[in-house]
Amino acid sequence: MKVIKLILPWILLLLLMSCNRDEFTDIVDEDYINFALPSILAEEVIDSRVSLEEGVVEGSELLRDIKPNSDFGVIGYCRAYSPGTNTIDYNSGTSPWDIKRLLTPPEVFDKQNVNFDGTYCKYDNPKKWFTDNETGGNNDSEHYLYSFFAYYPEEEFTVTYPKVKYNGDKYTDAGAPIFTYLMHKDASVLNDTSTVFKQSQNNDVMLSATYNIKKSDGKVKFDFSHVLTALSFAVNNYSEGMELTVYKIELSGTFWRNVIVDLNQSSSTDRLEFTDTYKGRYVIYDNQEGLVIPVNDGQSSYNAPFTDQFILLVSGKSEEIGYLGDIKVSITYKFGSDGTKKTAWYRRPTSFVPRPGTQYTAQLNYVGNAFVLQFVADNGEYWEEGSDTGITFE
Repeated sequence: MKVIKLILPWILLLLLMSCNRDEFTDIVDEDYINFALPSILAEEVIDSRVSLEEGVVEGSELLRDIKPNSDFGVIGYCRAYSPGTNTIDYNSGTSPWDIKRLLTPPEVFDKQNVNFDGTYCKYDNPKKWFTDNETGGNNDSEHYLYSFFAYYPEEEFTVTYPKVKYNGDKYTDAGAPIFTYLMHKDASVLNDTSTVFKQSQNNDVMLSATYNIKKSDGKVKFDFSHVLTALSFAVNNYSEGMELTVYKIELSGTFWRNVIVDLNQSSSTDRLEFTDTYKGRYVIYDNQEGLVIPVNDGQSSYNAPFTDQFILLVSGKSEEIGYLGDIKVSITYKFGSDGTKKTAWYRRPTSFVPRPGTQYTAQLNYVGNAFVLQFVADNGEYWEEGSDTGITFE
């Protein structure tokens, strides 16, 4: 059972009292760029991880915010180059992001490491907001518009920039960041469907962006969006009083491995690209003793012990191999107390269109003498609050 617990005020007080003020580099000077803390400091407790039942494989951890004592990366922009040069155009400082984005270098922050220690966001060599002395005589720094991008966990993403040509045959970095996330980047075998991957190694990854803010807006606030889709499994027995025993459940096939988020593209459909895949399998449940699934009488609900365990997957494109990949679910089961063990395979329904940041349940419903596979959104549950798309960048 997943339980979200807010850290109570008295615990926050203890956090503040347990450390020396000198240990923090939080800057109160308003001339410096500071980062706001998460709006809700929460910890996710997954009770079933403490003592998983026999045969249940540990799933991925779903996050509601960045964890204390972890790092996120930041990229910051403000002023653009003059067209065809690598010279800063001071007049561009007050222009909105949509106008200057293609020629703006990451001069405010270039892949800046920011540490969230549970109490403060801090980083080395603190950066100041631009002053009137840096406006080329315009004296309009209070109207400068900044845009910031963040990625978490920092080590999970590769960040690159477009190359902009200047002075004829030279190139420099300018334009919005291009984020690349690659799943199982340390795996040695990626082309064999017999390779078993651990879903607990599929980390929750997030991106965030905030546009056209001024120094007077204060601390920079990031609201992270989830990049991956969460999938769990359930088994329902709709037979007429017959015992159903499940021995093994697997998800196997070809999965999407990477997602490229290119914020330089004007069309939202062009901002996401998927170019790499991997083959393998995830074991959801495996127990030779088996798990008896009670008959669903429509009056009481039953959740198998593996239903609370999720797999985080890349939700790609429908072309080539489908949104979650060319995958199938297999279930080894026995129907009736004196039945024979059987294994059945089912492919993802073509009508299923998963979205990032959304939790789904793959329901294996035993009806008559066969299973029916359905993918159902978990009551509209998005483990990021306030969004149903996950990636909402301008």
